[in-house]
Amino acid sequence: MNEVKPIIGTCKDYEKPYLRLTGKADPSKIRPIDILETWFPKLVRKYQNTKNYNYTLDQLKSIRQDLMIQHIRNKFTLGVYEANAKICLENSDFGEFGQCLSQIKELYETIESENQFEFLSYDLLFTLLFSDDELVSLLPKIINNTELFNNQIIKHSFEIVKSVLNKNYCKFNKLYLGCYNMEKYLLEKILNEKLRVYSLDAMVKSYKPSIHFNFLEKELSFSNQDELIKFLENYPKQLNINKEKQELVCSSKKN
Repeated sequence: MNEVKPIIGTCKDYEKPYLRLTGKADPSKIRPIDILETWFPKLVRKYQNTKNYNYTLDQLKSIRQDLMIQHIRNKFTLGVYEANAKICLENSDFGEFGQCLSQIKELYETIESENQFEFLSYDLLFTLLFSDDELVSLLPKIINNTELFNNQIIKHSFEIVKSVLNKNYCKFNKLYLGCYNMEKYLLEKILNEKLRVYSLDAMVKSYKPSIHFNFLEKELSFSNQDELIKFLENYPKQLNINKEKQELVCSSKKN
């Protein structure tokens, strides 16, 4: 998109599906800021009532596109991206969440928000999950910034990162129970993809000949046995699961 001068939309419709722009934008198909400001809170309330993620994401992406085409980058724009990011988190859509987070960080450079500490904590946990290289550069910035490092939310996220890097499952579990805001959606993914795998590997080596499901459910922080079994069945290594006896067989007994 090579437009230098922003256009001003004239479309009065609230709902508009997201379509990738392949040519010059048509002002008659772009909604002006007053329409977007009216539609956005209605859309959020609609999502809260229906939990229709696909529809809501489509509409939010369409709002974001209309804002971008008109070069609108203000507090309202930031609010749209923050809400979009939270809805993505709630639905474990980390790809879309990452796109929103990238824009949010850019907007924070020029716009103040009461949610900055909250989203920095998400950024820290998201980076822990998906980019070790970025984590190496992000951690010193936080440690060397007194205002950031003294914030309770950031401290909590920082301790989570330490517990994961040190493979300290017990500490992580305590921090997990006291998580802030919507951290739990990121922590659940960290649990599944990092700590639960590491912890189960360690338990299989230590507990023989078998481990009861009740013990695993508690130690791996599952809320019920069905979740545990699903995790075991999708484990990256082949496991010997005995559902009848409700146990994970760690080694075969010799006759």
